Amino acid sequence: MASLYFILLVIFVLVSLAYYLALPRVIPHIPHNRSSARSILGDLPALLANFKATSENVNWMTQQCVTLNSPLIQLFLWPGAFPLLVLSDHRETEDILIRRTREFDRSDIIARLLGGLVPYATIVMPSHELFKSQRRIWANTMSTAFLNGVAAPQIHEATMDLVRLWRRKQALAGGRCFAAAENIRHAAMDAIWAVAVGTKLGGVQTQLDFLASNVSIFVPNDAPEAPVEFPEADMPEVYTAISTLLDSVAGILSSPFPKVYAFFMRQRSWYRKANAMKTRTMRELVRQCREEYIRTPKSALQRPASAMEHVLRREASELAKEEGRDSKPGSRGDEREMIDELFMFLVAGHETTATTTTWGLKYLASSPTVQDRLHRAIQAALPSASPTQIPSADQIVAADIPYLDAAIAEMLRCGRTTTGAVRVAKVDCEVLGYRIPKGSSILCSTCGPSFLHDTLHVDEESRSQSSKAAGGKCREWESLGKQDFKPERWLERIGDGDGELEVVFNPNAGPSLPFGAGPRGCFGKKLALMEMRIMIILLLLNFELNEVPDPLGGYEAIEGVTVTRQPRKCFVKLGLRN
Repeated sequence: MASLYFILLVIFVLVSLAYYLALPRVIPHIPHNRSSARSILGDLPALLANFKATSENVNWMTQQCVTLNSPLIQLFLWPGAFPLLVLSDHRETEDILIRRTREFDRSDIIARLLGGLVPYATIVMPSHELFKSQRRIWANTMSTAFLNGVAAPQIHEATMDLVRLWRRKQALAGGRCFAAAENIRHAAMDAIWAVAVGTKLGGVQTQLDFLASNVSIFVPNDAPEAPVEFPEADMPEVYTAISTLLDSVAGILSSPFPKVYAFFMRQRSWYRKANAMKTRTMRELVRQCREEYIRTPKSALQRPASAMEHVLRREASELAKEEGRDSKPGSRGDEREMIDELFMFLVAGHETTATTTTWGLKYLASSPTVQDRLHRAIQAALPSASPTQIPSADQIVAADIPYLDAAIAEMLRCGRTTTGAVRVAKVDCEVLGYRIPKGSSILCSTCGPSFLHDTLHVDEESRSQSSKAAGGKCREWESLGKQDFKPERWLERIGDGDGELEVVFNPNAGPSLPFGAGPRGCFGKKLALMEMRIMIILLLLNFELNEVPDPLGGYEAIEGVTVTRQPRKCFVKLGLRN
């Protein structure tokens, strides 16, 4: 009997110990939900319940800052693990991303999400020498010469394909609504594919040819406000593979157990097939480009026609020799790095731009006054432009249109395509007066309090020395109407008082960090802004975006379907401009 009691005691002790170890590890003094700290599952049930109801995660996280009345909180999302810190204060976020890079680096959360897909891309690397070397090799793909000379014409051509497709759909729909998101995504992929590798993918043209083949189109005559449903053509195989891989990343992102989900997902046949297709296509494109470079005498080389060609030449340049790497293009290590970086170039230049553009079109359609002012601003800057006289890529890039810059900035601010940046503490440090242990992950939100909602109180003395010294580069947004779509908030009048005041775009008019900031900020920011600029101008020159019926509108979002925060519904109701 004594032995039985002993066994029961041991079991009780082991169960108690297991329970204790599974409880959240609370960082002292940082605000948190007290009931969650006493539960093995922590905040996870509440987060999942919110996601089920709204399809969003980050909004709930930043709302906890409001509930707890603190710009820095901790959430317990994994049993027995350290908490995720959530920061929602634009000055401290900017400080961490830009000035405290010795204390904070990119979190390994990104590596867990993308490491199995692109293990040699800079996006999954910590900020070590290989990261800096690889980023330098790609740096000139964001130069003015490359963007204006190579990227802009390709984006222009892809957008005009979209214009032709929508003109065809508008005629077939008889002025009714139709879904727009996939078409925008195809156009963005066509554009970035041509910029990246110099060949045509033809996604939009495939759909246009498909519609020209007399396919049947469902027009709901008994429901005048219902959208017209157009059949979709089969996309090029590589496009389907890339979309499949992007969807797989979103699945990892939305899973409560991302490591386990990622492991089993990568064993699935559909994943292996898509990944093999991606790798095979990228490798063949790189091989062809390298062989062409080797065959061509240096005296006969033309200006690089793609990012891939530009980088391959750069790899073989004196910079690569100085860094002690094999200067002959074709080493195995270089190939893996090139393939992964090229794939991320495609993903980053496609998904985020397409999603932001869908948000932008929704806001313009529901804000006719803004749309009209934007169209007039475009016409004033490009007076000869019309649907029959389309401005060139060079003309669009050179045009000074402050209201367009303001509208794009507001689309990025209100659309919240990306909702924050995750950093990890490399050393024990402090944020807003709270001790942060080494290894802690912190979500620096770009969509909560101080960005789209009122700023939570912060004792100025609790800020870091670098934050106090910087003082914040931008003003606070006015509390009233902070969530409204209002491009005018980005404009200001300047002048010496002796003449007419000039209206200019001020990128620091208020808090907004859609591309992150600092050395780990979005590498393709300039390309994304150019792509949006060209797409918005060409679409508004050709179409009037009419407001869609309420059931097809709204600003509900969905996370976890792709790597971005997408509108749940995106329909357009087009009118043709004269």
